[in-house]
Amino acid sequence: MTQNDQAHDEIFSNVVKHFLALKLTYHFTASLIDTNLSIPTIRFQFSKPTKEAPVPAITVTADVRLVEHDGTTYTYTLLAEGQRFERLITLDEANVTGKEFNEQFLDKVFMQKQQLQKKHLWYVS
Repeated sequence: MTQNDQAHDEIFSNVVKHFLALKLTYHFTASLIDTNLSIPTIRFQFSKPTKEAPVPAITVTADVRLVEHDGTTYTYTLLAEGQRFERLITLDEANVTGKEFNEQFLDKVFMQKQQLQKKHLWYVS
């Protein structure tokens, strides 16, 4: 394993640890993408499975990159569903500062996708 791979693994572990500590009601998976860059992008898939639908039809995708850190405070960019503008989120000991990110943001994207899905349903007989 190269030094770059070790650095990517450390960044990945920290990002996932921070998102787990937020105790979101969403379940998520995370994977490394763009590993050729010095700072990798981590792609999150957020979902809300239920007993009736353990594999949800709607997920919210967000790409996260580390911007800076000082050992206790981490600043990330978050780009949800290919939106044009990145949001900055700062985590300090797993506390979100500012109003750049919260679960309501994921809820809004989730509801928009849900409405879009309902709008485009049709039946072929």
